[in-house]
Amino acid sequence: MSKTNAFIFGDSPFSGISSDFYIASLKKVIPVRYRTFLEAKATVTADFKKAESIKLMNEAGEKIHQSIKAGKALAEVGKENNLAVTKLGPFDPVGGAIPGLANKANAEDVRTQALGLDVGAISELITSSTDSSDLASEEAAFVVKLTGKNAVSKDKFDAEFAGYLKSARSAAGSQSYTAWLEGQISELYKYSLKTRVEGEGEIDVKSDDGDGGFYKQGTTVKLVAKPAANFDFKEWSGEVTGGTGNATNSVTVLRNSNVTATFVKKDAK
Repeated sequence: MSKTNAFIFGDSPFSGISSDFYIASLKKVIPVRYRTFLEAKATVTADFKKAESIKLMNEAGEKIHQSIKAGKALAEVGKENNLAVTKLGPFDPVGGAIPGLANKANAEDVRTQALGLDVGAISELITSSTDSSDLASEEAAFVVKLTGKNAVSKDKFDAEFAGYLKSARSAAGSQSYTAWLEGQISELYKYSLKTRVEGEGEIDVKSDDGDGGFYKQGTTVKLVAKPAANFDFKEWSGEVTGGTGNATNSVTVLRNSNVTATFVKKDAK
């Protein structure tokens, strides 16, 4: 691949729609360099220690979670395990900072758990990240107990409802349009499956998407090879990869492709 542009064959990584090809641009080429043991040792050691710490944290957290589920008070469990019980909130259910949380865990992880609870209920043990730039690094764990839900004041409701309604309508409209567009794309963006015959015979084609030769991606097409008089079916080739000697077969349409049924005279086997 050059430093300019190149054709890449396969599914496009930039959209939910598959493509026969797309164009990629390479911005920089970095030569490979194998690090020495001493260079790699510190990184490997740190990663191993972190992984082991997270493992131990999860094991300890699960024991604490079971104690809470068994009916022990949060304060009692915290004292037994030398852990601080943090009182959070009140906080907005749709975003913003959570008072008291600081960087103890990811705010959206906590918010998601709290919103799914009834008052007095306790969440499962949840692993989370304390680094907003690295959400996959789950070095924190927490259990949420919802102590109350506060109704929004009338003044706040009156001040924010119009904006909320506008946003909700916009989101609903966008979702509806996206669903409609995906349906249109599914109907219009189809792949060809061409059938060919060598010798004398025909191919019977059936699918849930008809038999017109163009199909939605993922459609399974049933193929039945029917030899003419004095001919026998020999084999499939092309997109058929399994059971090539079976007269009845099927293919899943993933790209523009073709299949060939070969028939031979009965005395030519």
